[in-house]
Formats: sequence, C-alpha cells, structure tokens
Amino acid sequence: RGVIVEEINMYEDNPLMYIGDVFENLIYKGTKLGYSIGGPRKNIINLSRNSLYNYYQKYYYSANSIICLAGNFQEKKALRLINKFFPIAKKRKRVNFKKVKKIKKKNPQISIIKRKNVEQVQLILGFKSIPKKDNKFLRTQVLANILGGTMSSRLFLEIREKRGLCYFIKASNDGYEDLTSFSIQAGLNKEKIYEALKAIKEELNKLKEEGLTKEELEKTKDNIRGRLILKLESAPVKLNFYASQELLGKKIKELDEMLKELDKITLSQINKIAQDIISWPQSNLAIIGPFQNKNKFLNILKN
Repeated sequence: RGVIVEEINMYEDNPLMYIGDVFENLIYKGTKLGYSIGGPRKNIINLSRNSLYNYYQKYYYSANSIICLAGNFQEKKALRLINKFFPIAKKRKRVNFKKVKKIKKKNPQISIIKRKNVEQVQLILGFKSIPKKDNKFLRTQVLANILGGTMSSRLFLEIREKRGLCYFIKASNDGYEDLTSFSIQAGLNKEKIYEALKAIKEELNKLKEEGLTKEELEKTKDNIRGRLILKLESAPVKLNFYASQELLGKKIKELDEMLKELDKITLSQINKIAQDIISWPQSNLAIIGPFQNKNKFLNILKN
C-alpha cells in the first residue's frame, strides 16, 4: 500500500503527467469516469484483502477477457494453449457496464491546482466529444490533427511559432467507450497564460465560424494515412489496433477499411463536427500553476 501511495505522490509531483488527471476529474465530474484511477489515498490505506479479492473475482475471469496475439506464432498451437489456460465457463458471460451519460453544464468549468514553483504552467482546455463506438469518431481525430496534431497544424503555427506564447501545444480527441474529450494541451510561461488562452479561443472560434479549407483536409488525411500505415508495421501497435476494437464490441476493421473511411470524410462533415463540439458554456479548463483566482480565466471563456 505504501508503495502505491508513493507512486501517486510521484505522479502528482509531475505537472505534465498530472494535468491529464486534473482535466478528466473536471470534464467527467458527476460520473464514474471523473474518479482518479489511483483512488484517494485513504481508500488505498484502508483497502482490505477481501475487497480486493471480491473485485478480482467479479471482473478477472476468462469469459470477461480478451486475448490478442500478433507476431510469428502457430495459430493452432496458440489456440490450444489459450483454451487450456483460459477455459471459458459457459455459465459466466462478459460483464455489461451501464452506459455513462453525458452531463450538460450551463457554464464553463475550471479546476486549478496551485503550484508556486513550476517551470511550466500546464493547461488543458476541452469539450465533451463523440464516443469511441460512434462511426463519426474518426472525424474528430481528423479535426484534432488539423488543429494541433503536427508541426504545421493551426495551433502550433499560430500560438507557438507566430506568437511565441507556449513551449508546446497539441490537440487530441480521446477517452472512453461512452464519453470522450476533445482537448488542447499546452505548456506555458506563467506570464503569458491569459494571452495564450485568449489566442487559443480565437483560433477555435475561427475554426467554428469559418471552417477548414480543402487543402488542410487533404494534407491531414495524407498525414493520418501515412502514420497509420507506418504504425501498423509494428506488432505491438497492430495488437492494440485489433484488441481495442474488440474491447469496445465493434466490428473488427482492417487497415484498408479504415483508410477507405478516412478518404470518404468530407469538408462539410469536419466543419459540422467542429460546430457541434466547440461550445463555450460546455468548456472545461484545467490548470496547474501559481494561480488561485478563477475569475479571470472564467471571463475569457465566457466572453
């Protein structure tokens, strides 16, 4: 138990790592996804053997597991070993979880973890997005790539290169089966955080109101296509590619199918996704840095 608590302490001492937890606790607040994965320290200290064993019994059994293999192996031999060591009991089926509902908020939400002596202020600004099981999920990946997925993306060029307001900046769309988040993460100089947040908001509003260009979409498709092809040459990445689809109960898609889906995405579809996701009353802002007062940040998000 002591080791786990120390690991949590170590994790929270690293703002670049910890900001992700702060953001998820905020954007998924009111749902189970808003709980810290490590759990409160008091829970770990007071955890009984029986509680841990009962949890293990409830979820960790053959029928509730997914085994995926990639690499140089003999299929028949592999299946024989899997059936031997992971026999599926017919009377036990996979656990079905209740769907996590999307909670709407009337105003922007802000969470600040005050840290005086940090070299970089860490910031994540985000919105609830499309679930991973939704067929439109790939469109959000395209949108994130255009905004902050490469060194030629909108946010990288405007916020970092042109204005010099951040050390790094990226956009991503990730999360869970029922809820995901579209987010912008940045490492900032504390003196420039307000200016940077305003600039990020300007870029998002510009995207929402004016839309993307055909050239941006084609360049992004080429980038995602190339990355996917290269990544899936690696056995561990290919393993995750298939296993994650199975875990979500989706129809398994091959690389060619995904690339065809990517090619079919239109400019109007991406612009519609941007309009749907970017909603300032539904915005969430997480910060780790030497700040305490939320009002100045709140005014930027509201106005």
